[in-house]
Amino acid sequence: FALAAYYAWVVWGRIPFAAANLSTAVVAVRWNAGLAFFGYGSVVLLMIWTVWWTVTFVSALYVQMGCYGNQCQYDANGFVVFAMLVSYYWTYQVVKNHLHVTVAGTVGTWWFNPIEALSCCSYAVRDSFHRASTWSFGSICLG
Repeated sequence: FALAAYYAWVVWGRIPFAAANLSTAVVAVRWNAGLAFFGYGSVVLLMIWTVWWTVTFVSALYVQMGCYGNQCQYDANGFVVFAMLVSYYWTYQVVKNHLHVTVAGTVGTWWFNPIEALSCCSYAVRDSFHRASTWSFGSICLG
């Protein structure tokens, strides 16, 4: 409790600045409501990825362990389990960061050129998604 109280006391002066940033971001996202399409699309994509990955993971373990019915002949290969977990986490992060870069590009366009980013499905949203999918995709994949 004491640590939390001390932290609150230290950052108390920064709250007005954080509130101003948050209200500005809400205005930018509200003007570009097409970003919600990409947000919900990412959620659906990640749900599909999770189901597909789970089926693949269980199937790979089932085959590799030599399971027939309820009996398995071998132990799970640790490398395969680790590689599958890394693939799940990495893909999840790529999709999340792709959405983050799309939103950041749209808000940046709204900030510096508001005329271009004043509608639901503005060019700013489309162009930011395109940049995130092409020019910035390597950086997104590296984290």
